[in-house]
Amino acid sequence: QTCALPISAEHEISDLRKIPCASDYFAAAALDWQKQHPSDPRTLDILGFAERVVRNSCRTDATKELNHRLFVVVQTRYPESEWARRYKTWE
Repeated sequence: QTCALPISAEHEISDLRKIPCASDYFAAAALDWQKQHPSDPRTLDILGFAERVVRNSCRTDATKELNHRLFVVVQTRYPESEWARRYKTWE
C-alpha cells in the first residue's frame, strides 16, 4: 500500500529531482565563476575544490566532461599551482 503525499510535498520532491548532483552543480558553478571573475584570487581555489569534489563524489553522464573542463582550465591558466600539481590527469 502506498501513502499519498500532500500536493505540496509532491511539488517539492519534483523540484528536488531537477537539481543536478552536487559535484556537477559545483563544477558548473566554478567554471561559470572563472569566466566571470578570471582575475579574482579566489578563482583558483574554487576550481581546485570543485575538481576535488568531482573526483570524490557522485557522478552522472555530465561529470566526465565537467571534470575534463575543470582540469584543462586549472592546467592551462594555473600550471604552477598546487592544484595543477595535485591532479596530473583529468580522470
